[in-house]
Amino acid sequence: MTITGGHELLSTRLAAPGRVIHSSASAAKTAIHSGEAGPVLITFPRDCSALVTGQCGVITRRQAIGLGIDGAVIDNQLRLARWQRLYRGVYATFTGPPPREAWLTAALLRAGPGATLSYQTAAELCRLSDEHSAHIHITVPVESHPRAMPGVVIHRSRRVAAARHPALIPARTRVEETTLDLIEVAAGFNEAYGWLCLATGRRLTTASRLRSSVTLRNRMRWRGEILGALTEIADGVHSNLERRYVHDVERAHRLPTARRQARIPRGTRSQYLDNLYDAFDVAVELDGRAAHPPRETLGRHSQRQLLRQIRNRHAALQLGRHHQQGMLGGRRAQCGAAQARLAGCTAALQPLLRAQSPAH
Repeated sequence: MTITGGHELLSTRLAAPGRVIHSSASAAKTAIHSGEAGPVLITFPRDCSALVTGQCGVITRRQAIGLGIDGAVIDNQLRLARWQRLYRGVYATFTGPPPREAWLTAALLRAGPGATLSYQTAAELCRLSDEHSAHIHITVPVESHPRAMPGVVIHRSRRVAAARHPALIPARTRVEETTLDLIEVAAGFNEAYGWLCLATGRRLTTASRLRSSVTLRNRMRWRGEILGALTEIADGVHSNLERRYVHDVERAHRLPTARRQARIPRGTRSQYLDNLYDAFDVAVELDGRAAHPPRETLGRHSQRQLLRQIRNRHAALQLGRHHQQGMLGGRRAQCGAAQARLAGCTAALQPLLRAQSPAH
């Protein structure tokens, strides 16, 4: 980077490789005002380079003028397509398609002080979601009223400053706040529970941190249910399917309380069982897309795995979502060894045995 007289040249290092920002080195003002389209060297204040770099190559008109760049220089850069207008008064200082980070930063700058990426967009950045959100979601202070922007959804909050992550750039809500925001707009409690499971299952946060964030909110949708769900997650109930088993099978039929995510040594490795009834030496595994093969790929592999587990220390009942709904098409003989051990659980475990019958 070239430095001249306390100023430095904005170079291609501020943009992705192959994108040109500025060039050339003579009579900048003459070239600008004459409208020449040839290469022109523009000298910028030293602070401008650091600012643009920290903003993913984006700068606002107000920032540029505040750093001593003449308005005519800005207009000429736009006219010659060396800069791009992303939103009104917000520019990308490079050519070529702006990357996702540049659009997010530009939306924040346009929204004004205190603006923070939130909801689905924050989930995308913290890996809580694997897809780009269809719209850019931004939360601003309640007293702020930014103008509408295409493709941007504005939310208002009195506690956006407390919800914002203190260090990450571009500014975004903490993962705990993001999770709770998504719960607020969830279509139902199953979706809400799914967000809790994703946040903890991907080790982005813990149940205790989420609980602390819930208590800081004056209003929280499904507050009681969320606090109860966090207790279950801390105990090892890590999916909606596992939660359904606990509520609709184990508790509904007064089964013993299983040990969740039980670690079982298997030679040099360890296996984790969804539900282990130690007193009866019985394990109940639940098939789900997050931790097990998809339903359509279970078939013979599932049967072999089940028999292998039965031959080892624990008898196993392997249940999927369709099993809990009474649509299992397996054969009772395949679980004969498991049934022999389950007999010691008294009548409380009969619902599990009946679920393995072709008649159901």
